[in-house]
Order: sequence, then structure tokens, then C-alpha cells
Amino acid sequence: MKNIIYHLKLCFLTPAFLGSVTAIVLLCFTCCPYTDYDINRSYSVLEVIFSESENLIESSYRFSSICVFGSALDGGYTAMFIPTIAPLSFVVFFCACRKSKFIRFEISRTGYLKNYLSRFISAILTGGICVMLGTLLFGISVSFLFPDITSYNLSPDEMTRLFPDGEVIYVIKKLISAFLFGAFASAPSFILCALCSNAYLILCVPFLLFYVWNMAITKISLYAFENGINALSSAIPPFSPTAVLQLLYSKELYFIIATSSVILLFFVLSFIGYVLKKKTEIDRGE
Repeated sequence: MKNIIYHLKLCFLTPAFLGSVTAIVLLCFTCCPYTDYDINRSYSVLEVIFSESENLIESSYRFSSICVFGSALDGGYTAMFIPTIAPLSFVVFFCACRKSKFIRFEISRTGYLKNYLSRFISAILTGGICVMLGTLLFGISVSFLFPDITSYNLSPDEMTRLFPDGEVIYVIKKLISAFLFGAFASAPSFILCALCSNAYLILCVPFLLFYVWNMAITKISLYAFENGINALSSAIPPFSPTAVLQLLYSKELYFIIATSSVILLFFVLSFIGYVLKKKTEIDRGE
């Protein structure tokens, strides 16, 4: 536990962590809280802010602060860029440790397996906290930029439909989802930290991995829909890289179990891959 706290403190104190959080906030501003299907146009948060159109904001409750906050990480750029932005919060520190050979001193005090486990836990926690904190700061920002949902005079039934568990639980679920996705997206970079010390390569490979993964799931879903393969259409969603963002909102038992299994398997394989790579090295102290 002490090692985990120690690694977390060092990661949090790096400029890379602050830069990652800032990048997450900016990424959230590119999300689209509202789509006008009459003209087939989506409005991003930045577009609405710079348009300065009160009529546009008043036209739909989707422009309320809590609904805009709810659109965070739902944009098309999420699956591509979070796997690069979130790991940046710890990759710079891990690469610096690898080059300095300081890890030898840590291993001599804690042992190999304990050191690897503490590094893995601190890495995914740092990635998760980075995304969660960026999402939280985005939520605070939009609370000042957009009107409260009470100004739209929605009926109690509409409020219940939008927030079945209440607004507070809705916000908490969003933050937890952001944390889970950040942790999930950080796992590939952790393995790559064992393979090389080039931070650019470590951050670019997950970008390509998640992009190809997301495109493959999209193609399979489209194929199943066009050919009327209902069994495949209903089975494929949990295997999407962004399925973790819907985990806390879904009420389908299959989706919950399958998505949770994918996340757990992803974490286990990442840690095992890191350990196996280290065991093949003559100098496991890097």
C-alpha cells in the first residue's frame, strides 16, 4: 500500500499529470450534447459557447448544465484520444524511472512481484483519476456556462425519465464511468512501459489499438444490422472499447456481465504480460 501511495504522489506531482487533466477537459468540450434531427446537425459544446445564441440554448433542455455534463466523453474522439491522454499522466514518470535505474533500489526493498503489482495499480489509478478529474472540472465549467435544468420547466415525469436515480447519483455515475474508462484505457501503455522507454511510442500504440478495435466493432455491428443477424447485433456491444462508459447505466444482465468480464480480463492480461516481459529480462531492475 505504501508503494502505491508513493508512486501515486510522484505521478500527481509531474507536469504531465496536469497536462493530461487539461487535455481531458478540452476533449470534453468537443462532445455534442444535442443533435437537431430536422436539419441533421450536431452541436458541440464549444460551438454553442462561441455562437452566443440564447435562442439555441433555450431551444432544448439538452443544453442545460447537467445534460451538457452528461455528454462528456460521449463524443467520437473519446475512444481514440483517451488511450493516449490518460496514460500520459504516468508514462513520463515511469520512463524517467526506467532510464534512471532507480527501480533497482525499489525492488531490493519490496521484491519483484510486489513492485510490479504496486506499479500496475498506481498506473491504472493515475489514468482513472486523471480522466475523472478532467470530467469533474468540465462539469464545474459548464455549470457556469449553461443554465440549470430547472429553468426549462420540465415536468416531474420528464425529470424522472432523464434522471431515474436523481441528479446527484447521475453525476456520481458519470464520474465513476470516467474513472473506469481512464483506468481501462491506461492498461496497454503499462505493458508497453516494460518493452521500451520511448514515451512517444508508448502513447501512440494504444491510440492505434483502440482506433482499430473501435472500427472493427463498428464494422461488425453494421454487418450484423444489414444482414439481419440479431443474435450478433445484441452480443457485440459489450466488446466495444467504450462499453465501459455505459456499464453503470445498463440494466441488461448480459451487458453488465460481459462488459465487466472484458474489463477484468483486460487488466489481468496487462499485468501478466508486464510480469512475463520482466521475467525474460536478465536485469529485471531495468
